[in-house]
Amino acid sequence: MQSGKARAWSTKRVINDLGALIMLVVIIGIFSAININFINAQNIKNILFDITPLLIMSIGATYVLLIGSIDLSVGGIASLSCVMTGLWMPMLGYWIIPVVLAFGLCAGLLNGSLLVRFRIPSFIITLCTMSIWNCLALILSNGRSKAMPPELTKHLTWSALSFGSIPLVFLMGIVLLGLLYLIQVKTIFGKSTFAVGANERVARMAGLKVEGVKVKAFMLSGICSSICGLLLSIKMFSSLPRIGDPMPLLAIAAAVLGGTALTGGKGSVIKTFPGVLIVLAIQSGFSVVQVDPYWQRIAFGTLVLFAVFINTDRIGKSLVIK
Repeated sequence: MQSGKARAWSTKRVINDLGALIMLVVIIGIFSAININFINAQNIKNILFDITPLLIMSIGATYVLLIGSIDLSVGGIASLSCVMTGLWMPMLGYWIIPVVLAFGLCAGLLNGSLLVRFRIPSFIITLCTMSIWNCLALILSNGRSKAMPPELTKHLTWSALSFGSIPLVFLMGIVLLGLLYLIQVKTIFGKSTFAVGANERVARMAGLKVEGVKVKAFMLSGICSSICGLLLSIKMFSSLPRIGDPMPLLAIAAAVLGGTALTGGKGSVIKTFPGVLIVLAIQSGFSVVQVDPYWQRIAFGTLVLFAVFINTDRIGKSLVIK
């Protein structure tokens, strides 16, 4: 009897630790069987190039999920950051970077402050701020995209550089991933996110500054989302006011597929990385086999439901978003 329990625990641990990688291998195998051209150097390069903005947004969103909250405003922050970069970079040059980062920081501070001050569920708060940032992006851009001038774009060609099949921007994303992982495992703030998400009352009794942890998590998410919008604008040489619309679902899907629990207290930014790879592999695979974009959204919605079901089953059936 004891050995049976040990085997079940061991299997559960393997699924928890390697589930995302196993799913990634299966997805790659399926699309490769459908179209042999799915795995080639150029397609891998395209996936790695496209993955960086979503990766950065997802690892920021992971911190919010770890405290048991959710940030739906990440797409709106990315859209407004993209518009700000595309419209103002011709005037400010690279000084637009601290401006956009400051906006992301303030947007995250607003979310976190509203959460701890008024005790409104993060779902409602970030749904409202998402609408605000989306509307501001449309107002600033007059509802349409605007290309950067040619004399500026020639100074942004570094964004397309690569080392073999490894794009430069992807390496930048990996460096940021490593930095945020070190923050997670080496700092008091990073370790506190797990405690707050697992049991907020116990965290308070242990003397942790719960409100400060929550605000910092949202600020980090806001900064990462603004970097995402910045990179998207530089990548497309344009301001795109609706670029962030589908990204909250993709970011949450990536984090949850990587094993981060929506109830908080469980997950890792490192595990979010294979989750992002799964999302981009599915997107790329659908494009290769020419699946209609609307069916792609249906598939992603189903995928998120499946991932939430798996994670909820691991930690219990009560799912509360704070």
